[in-house]
Amino acid sequence: MIAVGVMVALGCSLLDFTELSRLGSIPTEAIIAAILLTALMDLVYAVRWRLWLDPSDVNRPIALLDLWTFVAWSRVTSQLLPPPAGNLGVRAAALTSTSAMSVKRAALLVSIDPLFDLYQFALIVPVTIALLAGWCAAPVAAALAVLAMLIGAALLFWVHPLLVSGAVYVRRWVARRSGGGGDTQPDVPPQLDRRTILTAYGLTVVRYALVVARLAVPAYAVAIATLPATFFIAAGPVTQAAHLATLTPGALGVLEGGWYAVLRWVGVAAGSATLFVAAQRMLIWCAVAVTASLLTLAFYARRLVAGFAFHQAAGIGSAR
Repeated sequence: MIAVGVMVALGCSLLDFTELSRLGSIPTEAIIAAILLTALMDLVYAVRWRLWLDPSDVNRPIALLDLWTFVAWSRVTSQLLPPPAGNLGVRAAALTSTSAMSVKRAALLVSIDPLFDLYQFALIVPVTIALLAGWCAAPVAAALAVLAMLIGAALLFWVHPLLVSGAVYVRRWVARRSGGGGDTQPDVPPQLDRRTILTAYGLTVVRYALVVARLAVPAYAVAIATLPATFFIAAGPVTQAAHLATLTPGALGVLEGGWYAVLRWVGVAAGSATLFVAAQRMLIWCAVAVTASLLTLAFYARRLVAGFAFHQAAGIGSAR
């Protein structure tokens, strides 16, 4: 809490609040776009997460709507806790409460996703550095970011056998340490085939595109005309770094500080940079809350309908 207070005090001394009155005039279409993009980001995350769920891990198939809802819940929690704890803890707890999966297995499955995000981040962050250092313009940096992600896909394709060998070695080592028969483990885990790995990476790229689009929304909302759309393609790792490395709830202060510094570095006025980070935070909170609320309603409505259908079927069966 002391660290948060220091950041807030520092931020108040640097930010220019003269334009914050414009927050009340953010266009409705910007709010709707932020909500839709957030919902799609969570859906892509849920689809990627489902890739790692082995049918033998659960006592019944977990519907995509349920996984989508769990991701939305984790987003809400990550606004109250450090993002890694909120994202991983809530999803692992949701898996153990809705299936026969052990806590250790659930924690393992939810920890795979961040590895793909970290890999994609590592591919693009050199381009971000080049952009901010002035070594290339935004359009060139955007093209380099796209090229880096294509190279990333090629690398995964070619080093896939090494990834599988490493995973098998770790599984056997863990089995031996736990007293099990390490040599009896399957040679290739079913979730680690090349197609699944590349699909997961493709979904990671799609999710990054949605992150970039959501970054452009507050820029449009507060009319920062000096920033082209290509700027956000290369600068997206600023947001990712804030969420990967921070210990503050929702990356509060770290996200704002990172973007304020970046915008000032590229010549955006202090008032406009402050307005951007404030609008971004407001839109994120609104989008997370609305997405989680709607998905929660759908989640419990689905269970209510399923329970009603079950009781109807049971009643018909007993009547016979």
